[in-house]
Amino acid sequence: MSAADIDNLALEGRDTTELLKVLPGTVTTSGGLTQTAPTFSDLNITVDEAGVGDGYYTNGSVYRGGTSILVDGAQTIDIGDMASSLVIVSPEMTAQVSMQSSNMSADQAFGPVVVSTISRSGSANYHGEGYFNARNNVLNANGWQQNNTKTPLGPQHYYYPGGSFGGPVPGTHKHLLFWGGYEKWLQNQGNANVLTSFIPTPEMMQGDFSTDNTDNTTVCPQGFFQGAPPSGFPGSGWCSDLGGTILANGTNYSAPLPTPTQTGTYTAGSNSYATDAGQKFPAGFLDPGSAALAKIWPKANHTPTASVCNGCNYYQPIVNVDNGWIWRVRMDYLLGDNTKIYGSYEQAFSSGFAQGNGAHLYWTPGNAIPFPGGGEVENNYGKVMAGHIVHSFNATTTNDFLAAWAFGSYPFTTPNPSAAFRTTNGYPASYGKVFNTPSANIPAYNSNGNIPDFSQASIFENPVGHY
Repeated sequence: MSAADIDNLALEGRDTTELLKVLPGTVTTSGGLTQTAPTFSDLNITVDEAGVGDGYYTNGSVYRGGTSILVDGAQTIDIGDMASSLVIVSPEMTAQVSMQSSNMSADQAFGPVVVSTISRSGSANYHGEGYFNARNNVLNANGWQQNNTKTPLGPQHYYYPGGSFGGPVPGTHKHLLFWGGYEKWLQNQGNANVLTSFIPTPEMMQGDFSTDNTDNTTVCPQGFFQGAPPSGFPGSGWCSDLGGTILANGTNYSAPLPTPTQTGTYTAGSNSYATDAGQKFPAGFLDPGSAALAKIWPKANHTPTASVCNGCNYYQPIVNVDNGWIWRVRMDYLLGDNTKIYGSYEQAFSSGFAQGNGAHLYWTPGNAIPFPGGGEVENNYGKVMAGHIVHSFNATTTNDFLAAWAFGSYPFTTPNPSAAFRTTNGYPASYGKVFNTPSANIPAYNSNGNIPDFSQASIFENPVGHY
């Protein structure tokens, strides 16, 4: 595919390898592109972006492997990261893309499938361009859920301004040519990422599970049921026993809680179910460690309805701004009729919420809430450099000496690490640890469905706030 093909063929995103889908023998995995590669997105651009490896398969190539991406000869596949790429191949900075899956020549050291990209270069005359690629959600359609809640999808935009310039270096008799290009990524995904959870009320956090206060009756309009709700229970909101492991000194009360002040029954068919209409914990049953763990929870902001999020009372759309930039330069030196020296260098950066919502690094757990301190942020740095010396000895013998280097760095950070510290949240210093570690963070815990999830805690330690 030539530069003209790259310009004329439709790209949904800004990754040149997306064009491989037009080639014979190339297929996508079931579920489409958005559910396949570790980092590949046909819309939102990040540094470690590639449509191969776990997005496109050509002629039966190996799952998460078997395909190389070369940028001016430099291998950019990260073999330690599930076949994602160390750098992105920008369409405005690429002159040619070729793919080989058979009949390899003697100079090809990679395979069995090789995607080779050649960067743009300067010419004997000066040429420049400026461009602005734009996508905006004013032309999109909301889903039914967003149209029927108070929190529809927010404004989304994907803007990519950029430009390039190249030509001969003055005083070199047009033997030394240069080219340089830059592109800015301005990507606002809107609030398409939504976190939902159940947040106990302030009264519940004080041990009051009665229905004689507005907060509890709003969350649980039918009262509290011990165990599972009865089959066919009317209404959209119900609450099981929320006084289990988090609030009662580690004791899981599956039977009615101690000293109930009032009980009632609900009959469904021939079965009767006990409800805790006035349930309260006796004084002294609240655990100070559990109360400290709950300090990172946000406040409930939603009246539970099954049509929105199956009884949750926390519905939080997350606005993810994933911005970045990329630039590339190339120099070509015509040493003589038979010798050419050329090299290129590319650097890129992007940053946005992990998983688009900042709740967890690698997936979004059920009942997830934002990670305390501003969410978990994923930063991406990528660099690639390649140099060539090409010499033609005669009509049948050519030597190409290549030196290449590629680099990728993907630290996760938290804007305010102290928000998850034990000292910040008042976690009791007397509570020991299974392993005597210097971790400053509160312990992690999974959600049982009645509390928010905090399943990832003590990884931002070396140094603090980075992983």
